[in-house]
Amino acid sequence: MTVIDGTGGVPRGGMDVLIADGRFADIRPSSTDTSSTPSGEPELDGRGGYLLPGLWESHTHLRDYGASLPEPERFAHLQDVLAGYLAEGVTSVCDLGGCRN
Repeated sequence: MTVIDGTGGVPRGGMDVLIADGRFADIRPSSTDTSSTPSGEPELDGRGGYLLPGLWESHTHLRDYGASLPEPERFAHLQDVLAGYLAEGVTSVCDLGGCRN
């Protein structure tokens, strides 16, 4: 897989990413030796893919999403909108005009 670390460095192709206990433990050149993979950890084939830090949506107005919906439906709709951001790799959203409560 190609790793883009978010530091401005050159993307690094042909890398393996080791995850242990739900956290990134190591990023190293790919190898066919899987003996260093912790027992019980899932192994995913990321060849042809990219790993990059979560993306930011730095200008949105969340109150506009679902504003025309009845009040009881707005929160569920907003949860769906935020889940959509996450599905696209956006892990942080800056709301420039949302609800104050």
